[in-house]
Amino acid sequence: MAATHSNGSELTIQDLALVETVLKEAMFGPVSWEQLGLALGIYITTLNVIEKEKGDSTDYLRKTLQQWLNKVDKVKDTRWPTLIKAVRSTGDNAAADRMPNAIKKHRKGIRIYIDRICQKNE
Repeated sequence: MAATHSNGSELTIQDLALVETVLKEAMFGPVSWEQLGLALGIYITTLNVIEKEKGDSTDYLRKTLQQWLNKVDKVKDTRWPTLIKAVRSTGDNAAADRMPNAIKKHRKGIRIYIDRICQKNE
């Protein structure tokens, strides 16, 4: 289970499933994966390599997110606000607007899970 993250905490590669879930729940379309990657600081040459691999836009989005979370190229910031801003830059304002609620929902679920584990260990 991924750790909880405040707006100030960086996301890591361990948070990939959570990031994918939030984007899916926000209804971000994977067809905009390349625009998203550029907005996140991933070089076009890296995105071209991703595109040459067999797969579909969902696969490309996942690989782009992996690159972002691993801070390749000129990626400096892997926090939620950065991802929301990048989604907005693709023109998908509706998805960007839905992301904060999806993030809050999962933070609450993670906290409940962690609390249960802590109670079992006491």
